[in-house]
Amino acid sequence: MYVADLKAASDAGTSPLDVLDGVDSSLAHFCELLTPRTGWFRPALERYTGVELCRLLVLGRLSIKQPYRGHGLGLQAIRLACEGIGQGCELAALKAFPVQWEGRVDEGPARFARDRAKLVRYYRRAGFKPIIGEGLMVSALPLNTTVTYPYEEA
Repeated sequence: MYVADLKAASDAGTSPLDVLDGVDSSLAHFCELLTPRTGWFRPALERYTGVELCRLLVLGRLSIKQPYRGHGLGLQAIRLACEGIGQGCELAALKAFPVQWEGRVDEGPARFARDRAKLVRYYRRAGFKPIIGEGLMVSALPLNTTVTYPYEEA
């Protein structure tokens, strides 16, 4: 997870693109949220947020081991991250990318697309919505949705 204060960076004369691109390659994916010319949010995202830039919580990799899946732990982790680390942020962003496909997308593009669509549906349950191609999803903070967890009976 990473908090990028894109507004403060811009106010200080630093390009928000440099903020996202300067940390590591996984954060660079989120440069797609910004226009290359101005470094501000893309029009679709600006319409969604109502602002040109803001503090952004970037949720990186989320992986739940197989025996613990299906109990709502991933959704709960997202909610806790947004409520805790995301305090003071107006927007959270994540990339719906099935981790089992890292470095292997070319092996089965149709299966990858199916798995990504499943992940997008999952993140929608946490209040995220696809905003700009290639699996980028955002949610206004604080989360404005009630997440239900399908716990199994013991």
